[in-house]
This record gives sequence, structure tokens and C-alpha cells, in this order.
Amino acid sequence: MSTRFGLRRWWLCLRDDSGRLAQGRRFPCLRELVCGAVLLRTENGGQCGKGEPLSPLRGGTLRAVTLTEGFGGSGAEGRPAFLRRARALRHHQGRCVSAADVDQLVCTQLRDVLRTRCVREGDILYVAALMRDVSCHEAAFALRKETICRLLERTSALPALGLNLVVREPVFYPVGAMVWLRPAENLPVEAVRRMVEDALERFLNPAEGHFHGNGWQIGRLPAEMETRNYLQAAFPNLTIVKLLLTAAAPDGRELDCGQVDDPYALPLSGVHTVHLLQQEGLLCTP
Repeated sequence: MSTRFGLRRWWLCLRDDSGRLAQGRRFPCLRELVCGAVLLRTENGGQCGKGEPLSPLRGGTLRAVTLTEGFGGSGAEGRPAFLRRARALRHHQGRCVSAADVDQLVCTQLRDVLRTRCVREGDILYVAALMRDVSCHEAAFALRKETICRLLERTSALPALGLNLVVREPVFYPVGAMVWLRPAENLPVEAVRRMVEDALERFLNPAEGHFHGNGWQIGRLPAEMETRNYLQAAFPNLTIVKLLLTAAAPDGRELDCGQVDDPYALPLSGVHTVHLLQQEGLLCTP
């Protein structure tokens, strides 16, 4: 049996490995579902363990499989993340009085939120929230928007200060790179182009990009120098002759990344063009 739920992104697959049902057409029940987590329990309340035989499926096993990333899904919290959360808790004590408190409270209470940024304009405080599920960010954000609002209204003094709270998405700018490079001899042309394009896509990922895979801060787009340094460190056998970065604005304009002055800006990987050069000129273009 395969049960599909969520916004086109989660599947729950149940299979009886014994090939027959022990007590007629009775299946384990999905008793609880929260964003990014599934809890299965047997009819008598016992928790279903992974790979354990489950009554009434005698001799069979229960397998719950996520075939794709789910909205708000996140991996198990590691020790470094746990220590950061503990230090943050000691700092804010469950109260929201600064922009750092907003980020710590929201991201620890709702682990599908990766980071936030606060921008005050008059009597309105805008809180931009970046979700972990970048591929379907709009839908993932819609699931959490009201929850973030209620959390901040409950833990902060914003209403008492006369400030209105608005929770919003960041503004994503597809960033395209045009790279001229000279590879070492005997390197396959198409393989080099593919590796460089894949590296650019990883670097420009808003949630998992940048140098150490921690993603980009809201309000910042990549600079040409740091993109060049990233590629040079990733491919020391390539010589980067020239690199240009352009960002596609929401209104359709193509801008230099340095010209974008948007406090909610975040990069997305756009269309990249890689030119491979010989010593004397152009070797090939895509």
C-alpha cells in the first residue's frame, strides 16, 4: 500500500513482507503527522519501530520511506547543533528582545526555518524567514508563516511597543555566471564544463551554499571575487581568466550583483556559461 499526502512531496509506503495479512485487510494506522515527521502506532498504542515485526502483520515488517524531501523536513540534530541551541537558550531565556533573539527562537522552535532577518521600516518590523526546503520554498513558508507570527507575538514586546509584525519570504535572485577559464592539458572539455557548472550550483544554493555549506545570509548576494576564489580552490588545475556575475531582478532587469540593494535578497543558481580557452584563443563554447 502506498499512501500519498502533503503538498505533492511526501509518500508513506507500507509493505507486508510476509506476503499475506494475518487478520484480514487490517493495516497499521497513521495516528499523528507533523511537518517533517511521521509517527506510526499500532492499534494498541505501541510505537512502530523501524524494521520491527508489526502485529497484525505477522512475520512482516513496517517500512516508512520518504521518497523525496518533505516540506519542513530536516535531519536529526547533531551534537554541534544541540550545543548551539543550548547556548542560545541561555542567552534569550525564551524572550525576544533583539534580532538575534528572533533568529534563535524561531530557528530552534521551528527547525524547518533555517535563518531569519529583521528589518524595521517605520512602525513595521519585517521578519524574513528562509526555509530549509528551498526547492519548494513558497509552499514550505506558507505552512509556517502564521506559526512564526504567533510565536513572535507571544514571546516579544512588539505589540506593547506599537510595532506591527510582518513575516515574509526573502527575495530570490537567480545569479548567472559567465566564466572564461584555461584547463590543464588532456582534460575532457565537457567534463570540465559540467564540473564547473555543478560547483556554481552548489555555491549559489541559498541554504547549503557559500564556502562552508552553511548557506547565504539574507540580504547578501555573492561577489565576483569570492566566487572566483571558490572555483579556484575547488579546481586548482584550472586557470580562471575572467568571471562575470549577473542577477535577474524580480522585475526582469539583469543587474550586476553589486548593484542589488535589497535587504531581503538571496541568490539562486541561474544559467551559467563556461568558455574553455586555449593558450592562443577560444577552444570551444557551449
